[in-house]
Amino acid sequence: MIKKKPFLQFKHLLFNELKLNDTDSADASLGGLESWNSSSSCCHWDLVICHSRPGSPQVTGLNLSFLVPNLGPAFDQNVAVSSNLLIPLFSIRTLVLLDISSNNIRGEISAPGFANLTRLLHLDMRENSFNSSIPPQLFSLGHLQYLDMSSNSIQGSISSDFRRLKKLTFLSLDENFLHGEIPSEIGNLTELKTLSFRQNKLCGGIPLSVVNLRNLEVLDLSNNSLSKEIPGDIGNLGNMSTLVLSKNQLKGELPVSIRKMGELKTLKLQNNLLSGEIPPWLFELKEMKYLHLGENGLTWNNSVRKTPRCMLAELSLQSCGVSGQIPVWLSNQTGLVFLDLSENELVGTFLEWLAELNLGGVILSRNKLHGSLPPRLFQSKNLSILVLSRNNFSGEFARNSCRIFFDDSHFV
Repeated sequence: MIKKKPFLQFKHLLFNELKLNDTDSADASLGGLESWNSSSSCCHWDLVICHSRPGSPQVTGLNLSFLVPNLGPAFDQNVAVSSNLLIPLFSIRTLVLLDISSNNIRGEISAPGFANLTRLLHLDMRENSFNSSIPPQLFSLGHLQYLDMSSNSIQGSISSDFRRLKKLTFLSLDENFLHGEIPSEIGNLTELKTLSFRQNKLCGGIPLSVVNLRNLEVLDLSNNSLSKEIPGDIGNLGNMSTLVLSKNQLKGELPVSIRKMGELKTLKLQNNLLSGEIPPWLFELKEMKYLHLGENGLTWNNSVRKTPRCMLAELSLQSCGVSGQIPVWLSNQTGLVFLDLSENELVGTFLEWLAELNLGGVILSRNKLHGSLPPRLFQSKNLSILVLSRNNFSGEFARNSCRIFFDDSHFV
């Protein structure tokens, strides 16, 4: 027999905080909790997942995502609820999945509470307002495969005890206030497919042990203060499809080993201190679609003929020393949606073939381009951003719904 008490206690605490009750008007949604009552089986309730065992069903999952924002049209979605309301749920030791994401839960992460849930495989806490450090008891959840604590206010450092969660395939600590270095023990999590620490206050280098994560498909360490060089053997991560290291202080040249990443679709390295020549082999990676290299010390070799084997969707070469006319090889990039060639040494006109690509965003500011703009450019239904400032364009232009920036050009 499943005990209903912890479920109904959770409901009672939540309703008290939100000043709701079961007799609210039918127009007010109770987010599925209207089905939680003492007269029916837990396994018949909304938001509850049960595993049927002969004679003894067990509650194995709670999908409480977006529960608070959905509690009625009159509810102020900016109001936070206390993390104390989770306490009753920590007695449900049969849980395998717990999703409490996007509820604006505020307060400390209950250390003894989560330590009770030793069967957990999936824990989603993202988009709340948890404001403590990561409790060490969390590392006792040795079966955990999925952990998302992103978009909170979690403080402290990333503990080396993460090495104990050896079954993790997904780990995201994005958008918190974590500081210090990434521990080398992160390389022990060899089952990881996604590792994301985006937008924290992390410093030091990318640990060399990251090259041990041979199953890794996504690595996002952007928007931190990481320094030193990108590990030279990072290209040994042959399953990698997304590598995002932008907005750090990384230096040195692009590791040659990256050319071995045959599955790489997204490479975002902009806003660092990288140097050296942009290697032509980047454009030989057949799966590449999103390539952002601007705002570094990287330089474009204008004398090397490019024949890309990839079909790009986004390309950013801001401030990379691109000179001459807009590169003609771009005319074959028919899937291109976004192009940023700003702060270069481009000359000539806005070519007709570029207008025919139906781009959604074009940034060509701070070059030496001139002449009139092709009428075809303003017939595009996709164009939403057009930035042409600090050039010498002239003539007439047609206004459409896109955001247009034309400073220092001469239009009528």
